[in-house]
Amino acid sequence: MPPKSLVQWRFLDGRPGHESQVLGLSEAVSSLCPSECVDVPVSSTERGLRAFLPGRFRHLQRAPRPQLLIGAGHATHLALVRCRQLFGGRTVVLMKPSLPPCVFDLCLVPRHDRVLMAWANVARTAGAINRMRPAAAKPRGHGLVLLGGPSRHCHWSDDRVREGIVRAVGESATALQWTVVTSRRTPASVFLDWEERPAGINWQTTGKLSAAEVAALIRAAERVVVTSDSMSMICEALTSGAAVELIELPASGQSRLSVEVRSLVEHGFWPDVPRFIPEADRCASLVLRRLFPEYVGGGGELAASHGGGWGLSTVTLATSGASANMQQAFVP
Repeated sequence: MPPKSLVQWRFLDGRPGHESQVLGLSEAVSSLCPSECVDVPVSSTERGLRAFLPGRFRHLQRAPRPQLLIGAGHATHLALVRCRQLFGGRTVVLMKPSLPPCVFDLCLVPRHDRVLMAWANVARTAGAINRMRPAAAKPRGHGLVLLGGPSRHCHWSDDRVREGIVRAVGESATALQWTVVTSRRTPASVFLDWEERPAGINWQTTGKLSAAEVAALIRAAERVVVTSDSMSMICEALTSGAAVELIELPASGQSRLSVEVRSLVEHGFWPDVPRFIPEADRCASLVLRRLFPEYVGGGGELAASHGGGWGLSTVTLATSGASANMQQAFVP
């Protein structure tokens, strides 16, 4: 008899990087066991201590009762705690929590983040969990440059970025067709007054491309060159199976993130784990083993390991008390 569906509530704060981590972990869990997912957008009236005001989350009473509640980003933390009090379930928070780790059932914290004490419910992750899946066979002939922007971890340098683009394109000018994709953080100054900009490059801006279109470019790229300021872009490129290189930007002091980024590109996610295994899959297996052992050892892992996986039913709930707009989706 197949196991009962695991009901997941996915708390979304509207930030693409955070939501990519939540959905990446959830989808990986769903590949290991049958799942029913409820997307819970956390509105501004449900964040922080406002999550405990009377009537908050009343609209979720009609949703399936959660077993697993997943959130990333400080805006979701107290919402997770409150919904566990109201509806039950086990909480998993991604990235370093703003509250003591003991408040949650499991914390998946990047290994470059400092945690003051040793907590039994804290597990370390390599890089940023994401939704990218490794390509069965990488298409050949495409190169991709992903540009981030100024951050607290790196000093941005237009000159270094230009040099990195010229070097990457020059090394394989005849072998690869190159696309350069900017992000919302990329300064316009990178392209201003650049008289010797390489020819034959497809220049794209994130504002013109959806997240799905950027992901499709990463999956199609044989080689990806990324600025060192963005952990999420680097991890997506590594997970895709592409050959990844860095445009290294000067680190802001002794940046632990910069050290972690260099280690990921040189050695992969973990020394004893094959590079092609996504970090989301490793963490999903950890979540099930620690919190839901009844789903381990059945058909879920076998189905996922053969590229099949389980059906995923998704419900999106509005944040108001009005009638919900529910949408069923199937993920192969």
